[in-house]
Amino acid sequence: ASVTPAGAGTVSVAGTYAHGSQVTLTASPKAGYRFVEWRENGSPVSTANPYVFTCTSSRSLTAVFEEEQKPGTTWYLAEGATAGSFDCWVLVMNPSDRTAKVRLTFLTGEGVVPGPEREVGPGRRETFHVDTYVTTYDVSTLVTSDVPVVAERAMYDDARTWAHCSAGVGK
Repeated sequence: ASVTPAGAGTVSVAGTYAHGSQVTLTASPKAGYRFVEWRENGSPVSTANPYVFTCTSSRSLTAVFEEEQKPGTTWYLAEGATAGSFDCWVLVMNPSDRTAKVRLTFLTGEGVVPGPEREVGPGRRETFHVDTYVTTYDVSTLVTSDVPVVAERAMYDDARTWAHCSAGVGK
């Protein structure tokens, strides 16, 4: 058993087992990481942790970890659309005990579009309807704040028959 990315955690049991025996693998993340899944030959095999299976052949499993997303003062939301039947929203949550001064800036094919500035109270969430500020098809969003917040983008079609959400990349 191995770990990816290197140094993100450890696997508690690895070695040689008799055919038909139960194998229990436990992935332990290092601080700042979380366990995602087990992979074999690059393909996901389980999200269980610990992962228990019966030994029937030689296997090479990888514990996959990812960095935990934490509140940050700068967030990048790489995609979004406001034209046609798209309905795009940016959601900002303030987990802090202080009021956050939040600013949105929209990045479009035509250039930068200044967005709203609002205060988001402690433990509160503020929702921004991107369509109010941008009418181009493609739009990315930069969220900045004076205290750490969390940001995500939600998008729906006008009939609400589908939805898509993605977390931002923060720092």
